[in-house]
Amino acid sequence: MTVQTLTASSGQRDAAISIQRDAVGSTAFLRMSGDVDLSDSVTLDGAHDLIVQAPPRVVWLDLADVTFAGSTLVNFLLRLRNALPEETRFAICRPTLMALRVLTVCHLENRMSICDRLPDDWPEPVAVAVA
Repeated sequence: MTVQTLTASSGQRDAAISIQRDAVGSTAFLRMSGDVDLSDSVTLDGAHDLIVQAPPRVVWLDLADVTFAGSTLVNFLLRLRNALPEETRFAICRPTLMALRVLTVCHLENRMSICDRLPDDWPEPVAVAVA
């Protein structure tokens, strides 16, 4: 399992995104937390590039710890979805009520799955140094 953590330090509730891949790289597990806003664009660009460099067959994104979500999150999700092969499974897990409202208002449920739990093979969090 490879682990990469990206953090943006821009406000009271800094956004962070953790990326874990299974041993063969076919599944990417992403966990976002904090406020996802315009000040996090560089961090999200870095996460986008890391994922797209070696496209996985499955992407799971946990939004349970997102405290603010807006157009920056939507932009990241659509750019990532569009950059991945069409056959890639893309699922949003446990979105907060705020994140779910943003996702549904933008009709993202037509582009990716939305589920209320993590997949059974979700890896345990790994403590890593922040990059």
